[in-house]
Amino acid sequence: MGAEWWVGAYGADMDGSASGISLMRAREDGSLGPPTLVAHVQSPTFLAQRGDHLYAAAEGSATVHSFHNVGDRLEHDGSCSSGGTWPCQLEFLDDAIVVANYFDGPLGVVSLSASGTVQSLVQVVPGTGSGPHPEQNGPHAHASIRLDATTLASLDLGADRIHLHDVVGITIARAASISLPPGTGPRDIVRHPSGLYFVLGEHGCTLHTFDWVGGTLEPVSSIALPGSQTADQAAAIGFGHDGQYAYVGLRGSNLISVVAVSSDGRALEGVAAVSTAGDW
Repeated sequence: MGAEWWVGAYGADMDGSASGISLMRAREDGSLGPPTLVAHVQSPTFLAQRGDHLYAAAEGSATVHSFHNVGDRLEHDGSCSSGGTWPCQLEFLDDAIVVANYFDGPLGVVSLSASGTVQSLVQVVPGTGSGPHPEQNGPHAHASIRLDATTLASLDLGADRIHLHDVVGITIARAASISLPPGTGPRDIVRHPSGLYFVLGEHGCTLHTFDWVGGTLEPVSSIALPGSQTADQAAAIGFGHDGQYAYVGLRGSNLISVVAVSSDGRALEGVAAVSTAGDW
């Protein structure tokens, strides 16, 4: 059987046309089969899976949902507030989920039951600050990632900052902040196979690398994304086999920007920009 893919999308409450979460399967030739709707939920724009549960950030309703995965079916078994407006990304603590809320900037922490069901909102960590880009008119939390057992990093796209938090059970405590060049708009953060962390600047259309060492994220290198134009908005980072290439979507130019990455993650080289064959 080929790989299976959960697919989320915008619904009517976010001016979209999707009805919920769909399931797609990869064919032998690598293409994807047609989507099959498996759960009705408004605007599940970010999905995360752990064990037998799938979690959805429902952006328009500012809620987080949990679904029990039973074969090809998703059984809804929990929901609660995201702690802000326009939740757009989820990251796991041991027994909780951290929710990045884009519109007003807070991180929400949502507790999970022993079986994995969403229970309740237990903490809200507000954001502060702004940046020079017109869309940086205030704090805009966009992503978080667990760095180690006791540390969580989060990105504030509006304030050009990476925040570091101490993880204390199912809560977090902001401990430090790292400033990025004004107008970067940090949007996505992923761990490279080398152990370095790659951070994407949505408005700066740049890719930055950091080393988690000595209790902080030390900058290593950065590069302008090949093919990017002034009005583009960079979207997300993906890696190819063994992390030899990083791929970044460029909304506006509608390109996939391709960056070659050294085996230790420290050297970046722009190599290509390829059409997405789509829009935005």
